[in-house]
Amino acid sequence: MILLCVGNVDPFNRLVRTMDTWAKENPKTRITAQIGTATFHPSNFDHIDFFPTTVALKEAYDNADLLVSDLSVEVILPATQRGLPVLALPRLSIFGEEIGIAQSTLAAELKSDEFIRVAKNEQQLFDLLSMPRMPTRAPQKKDHTADNLAGIQARLINSLGKAG
Repeated sequence: MILLCVGNVDPFNRLVRTMDTWAKENPKTRITAQIGTATFHPSNFDHIDFFPTTVALKEAYDNADLLVSDLSVEVILPATQRGLPVLALPRLSIFGEEIGIAQSTLAAELKSDEFIRVAKNEQQLFDLLSMPRMPTRAPQKKDHTADNLAGIQARLINSLGKAG
């Protein structure tokens, strides 16, 4: 199951629309989606604006095989704690999706690795979604998860310093 999570702040119609198009071509893949304040409402998967409780949010993360999101740290960190792979599409200020350059800076800093893949655009997100995902979760070794979390936190801090 894919968990699409756009967070609680600003709409991210570009990501929701891309996922809706992908879902139409891949109807057998289950998607659980939290679309926040998006004004685009998908027709090819069920969605909610916000998770009603933190328990519901935790269950969604626990049941997912892949998280698709923007580069919001509050969305990505719970995935790292679970060894859940992340496919991210950064919000871009050119589309009015963010203020400043934090997500594009973080995208440049993170680069894609075994745990987080960062799509440069909607087409690359679509292509990455269509690639086989094996294994669906990182090994649940405490040290591996801690290393991922520490590495992402370090890269985040580094990118925030660069964003100034």
